[in-house]
Amino acid sequence: MIHEAVYSRLKNNAGVSALVGARVYPIKGEQAVTLPYIVYSRISVYGREISHGNTTKAAKSRFQIDCYAKTPTQAAQISEAVVTAFHGWKGTVGSEKIFISQVVDTQDAFDLDTNEYVVPVDVEIFHKEG
Repeated sequence: MIHEAVYSRLKNNAGVSALVGARVYPIKGEQAVTLPYIVYSRISVYGREISHGNTTKAAKSRFQIDCYAKTPTQAAQISEAVVTAFHGWKGTVGSEKIFISQVVDTQDAFDLDTNEYVVPVDVEIFHKEG
C-alpha cells in the first residue's frame, strides 16, 4: 500500500531520520511524544485511471506530512528534508510502484493545542495501487 511506501521513505531517508530519528507516526502523534517528530496522513486519492474499459490501478494520492518541532527553524529544517526526500521521488517500494511524486505546498504554522511549531508539507504521489 502507498501508506507503507510513504512511511518507509520517511523512516529510511537519511536526511529525515537524522532530524527526527524514528519518531514518524501515521495520522496522529503518540501522547507525550518527544520533539521533533513527523505525522503523516493521506488526505485524498483521486485520478484513478481507466484505459480501454479497464482500470489501470494508477492513482494520485495526496499526503500531508506535518513536521513538529520546538522552534520554527527546526520545523523548517525538517520540512526541507521532507521536501528533498519526496520531490521527484520515483521507484518501487515493496509492491508499490511510484511513478513520480511532487511537493505541492508547504506552510508555516503553530499548533495552539500542543504549543508546537509545525510545517505541513503536501505531497502528491502518482502511483500504481498494489
